[in-house]
Amino acid sequence: MQRFFRRRRNLADPSHGRSSRNAALNRADDRSRDEGQVLVLFALFSIVLVGAMAMALDVGYLLTERRETQAAADASALAAAKIIADGASYGSPAVASAANSYATANGIPEGATISVTPTWTGPEPEDGTVEVSVTQPVQRFFLGAVYTGNWEVSASATAEVDSRPEAPAMVVGGDLILDGNPTIDVINGSLWVGGTIEVISSGRVWADDDIIAGGFETVPGQQWRINSRDGEKKLSTTPIEDPLAGVVIEPTLPSFPGPGTAVGNPPAQTCESGVSYNSSNKTITMQPGTYSDASLREGGGCFEDTVRDVNSYHWNNYTLKLNLEPGTYLFENGAGVYVDRNRRINITFEEGQFYFTGGGGFVVDGQHEIDLYPGNYYFDGGDGMYHSISNNNRRLEFHPGDYEFWFNGTDFVSDNNAQMDSDGSTYAKWYFYDGNMDITGNGLRTSEFPSGNYFFENGHLLLGLHTDARGDDTFFYFTGEDSWVRLAQCAQFQFSAPNYAPYNGGTPGMLILGGVGNTSEFINTGSQWSGNSEGLIYTPDATWTVGLEWGETYTFVDGQFFTKNLIITGSETQKIIADDIVEIEEINVWLVE
Repeated sequence: MQRFFRRRRNLADPSHGRSSRNAALNRADDRSRDEGQVLVLFALFSIVLVGAMAMALDVGYLLTERRETQAAADASALAAAKIIADGASYGSPAVASAANSYATANGIPEGATISVTPTWTGPEPEDGTVEVSVTQPVQRFFLGAVYTGNWEVSASATAEVDSRPEAPAMVVGGDLILDGNPTIDVINGSLWVGGTIEVISSGRVWADDDIIAGGFETVPGQQWRINSRDGEKKLSTTPIEDPLAGVVIEPTLPSFPGPGTAVGNPPAQTCESGVSYNSSNKTITMQPGTYSDASLREGGGCFEDTVRDVNSYHWNNYTLKLNLEPGTYLFENGAGVYVDRNRRINITFEEGQFYFTGGGGFVVDGQHEIDLYPGNYYFDGGDGMYHSISNNNRRLEFHPGDYEFWFNGTDFVSDNNAQMDSDGSTYAKWYFYDGNMDITGNGLRTSEFPSGNYFFENGHLLLGLHTDARGDDTFFYFTGEDSWVRLAQCAQFQFSAPNYAPYNGGTPGMLILGGVGNTSEFINTGSQWSGNSEGLIYTPDATWTVGLEWGETYTFVDGQFFTKNLIITGSETQKIIADDIVEIEEINVWLVE
């Protein structure tokens, strides 16, 4: 018990209580000092952070104002140049007035400094430049507390007025894309691109005269891959309008004629009455008339039976002849002219009218030669006109004169080693309605196309492997939703346009015309679009895809090339050689890059 009470007295000792309170107070003072230091550091950090945020706000706003000021300078320069293009003189107050009006309309406030410097360069009255410089103060938010100097942005732009007539060698309304290592080389002319010129990898774009585009994209540090040798590289901030829109008049195609309109009603013939054989000259003769005989259909034996009937069966021993005499022929209900590959026969169509309907056609296969003379040839559905020749010395020959070929829902096919021959005195009009012209095969061969017009409505022209297609005074028209020309590997397209209007209201010098609204893809891939391809190619809504693999140089066209989009791949050089087929006599206004 004593020990217990003594312990209690020690706990209640006054001197012991005072020591405890002093220690507690000391510890509280230490904590207060530490907390104060933290608060001071936090306050200082907050001031720095707020200052940095304030500076970022001011700088960010400055950069935004810089971009808007540049846009205003661009618009002002173009507006002032447009006033000159519309006829005002370089010293006219209207020039500066237009620049100031557009600057204000684009957000430049009163108090900004706007300098307008028009410079006439000649030789034409409109030729020159207009330079606009804009400087404006920028509002301060927090920066004024620490900085009182100038806080402003400046931008300048130069617009060029060019009134000289130009004949651009190449106009691409959309984008020009080079993928791989190809080169596009515009010689003696300028290049206009409404969209972007994009050079991927190591491709190059060259032009002797101006290169004008809505944008330029290259591999970083490789801007030289888009360059003009003798002109300028200019940036267009407004769409490049199609210079031929409304100028080129498209042809009006006639309706496919029915047999009554085309050939009337020839007298009825059969294999027995209309087909005969002369054993002395080994010639089968066919008379004009209307044929619907089953033996003249595919797989029928009219010609074979005609030879066999006179006990002079020479199919395998001699090359026979089949002559269709001059006159009018109507093949209906599947009748036609069919010769298979096991027979050797030379076929001649004398001058006349030949109409195939009801499923029939003109089909020959084997070692044949075919001679066509002037006339009209109609194929309404069915097998169309097909010739496949197994010997390089065989051909389809067009003799001098005027022709018309009509294909409705069927094709003209030249296959295997078949060749076409014609000369400058041959002229033909070809109409394809939902039909095609396919020059295909595997052999090295040359096909001389007759001079004339080739109209494709929802049809196409296909040049196959190793085809060397060529012709003078030729015009190709592709209209509809799916109508195009394509070249396969090693095919060559060597045609020249007529120097006269190919149709009523047509443009002299036009080689290929794609109808408005024809958004088909025209393809030349793994092939050689080379030689004397002369004229104007105008496909305003289509895309061309061109690609070669051997790193050589080919002439795409000697003339002018206008299209919507152009994609070039591979490693070759495609040349566009300028020829003033269509002269563009407009006053142009550009921003000079």
